[in-house]
Amino acid sequence: IALLGVFGVFGGNKDNKNPIASITPAGMSKIEIEANLSTNGLRNIEFAGVSSDIIVTRTNSNTISVKLTGNARVAPDLIAEKNGSRGTFEVKWPKSIINNSRDMKMEVFLPVNYQENVSFRSVSGDITLTERSTFDEVTFNTVSGDIRNRDTSSTSYSASTVSGDQILSNIFSKDASLSSISGNIQYKGS
Repeated sequence: IALLGVFGVFGGNKDNKNPIASITPAGMSKIEIEANLSTNGLRNIEFAGVSSDIIVTRTNSNTISVKLTGNARVAPDLIAEKNGSRGTFEVKWPKSIINNSRDMKMEVFLPVNYQENVSFRSVSGDITLTERSTFDEVTFNTVSGDIRNRDTSSTSYSASTVSGDQILSNIFSKDASLSSISGNIQYKGS
């Protein structure tokens, strides 16, 4: 019977390109949360995730959209706040609950016309920004995740990891700081 179940999961669903992605692990619920903020008046934006990868895509919109997806035993909150010229998107898990999640992704859709200050923070998650981007200041910070960034120009650039690696290329900045406690820093470009 178990063998038939495996064939049922991996066989013949022609419409599903990745059948594994549709499986929700036992005891977990599928998480799909979205939050939005307008870029009007924003000079600083922070994205903070815990146990989720942060993947940044540049768009032609005037609205920042963040989608949190994955599987978890208890659903987190995705909080979007605007306070004056500062915007924050943060994933918050319930206190006193052991975070048991899988494949959590914080997909950030950041307008190309937003070129002010931006910060990406993650605990136990990777941060990826691989599309051409220009910012005044940009900061990447992970505790145990990797940073992947290329084709970014800024006045001030900072990337730091505790135990994660940094894979960087074509970073242009007047003031750059790269640091890692036990991870590797790889740089390609001019």
